[in-house]
Amino acid sequence: MIGKNMAGLARSYGASGDDWVKPNRGLMVLAVRRNNVEVWGVGDARPRWRVRRVPGAVSVVSTEFRVQSVNQTFEREELWVDDGERSVRIVPLYAMKWKPDVRADLERALRDLGIAPEVVRRKNRIESVA
Repeated sequence: MIGKNMAGLARSYGASGDDWVKPNRGLMVLAVRRNNVEVWGVGDARPRWRVRRVPGAVSVVSTEFRVQSVNQTFEREELWVDDGERSVRIVPLYAMKWKPDVRADLERALRDLGIAPEVVRRKNRIESVA
């Protein structure tokens, strides 16, 4: 699933991202390559952009966000890959399930990036969603 503001990030990189904010369309694919991570939309013929794999680029961000319309606060962890110029923010899901194992999918994504889950850099961030 896409992280918050991914459509805005896509636009800032000159890529399309509007389809990610439509209902049931918040999915993207990351292709982990040796030197970069490619960001793909479902059904794309080519990557929308690439993020270089540089030391310290990967972090897990605990995001607390408030949804005003239901007056509730939710928490989730996002995987961020940021090379200083471009970034991608996702909640990894390896299979569409009614109740995914978010923790296991996050740990698997970290391992796919070559990072041990216990040593990844962790951050906290508070955001508000209308």
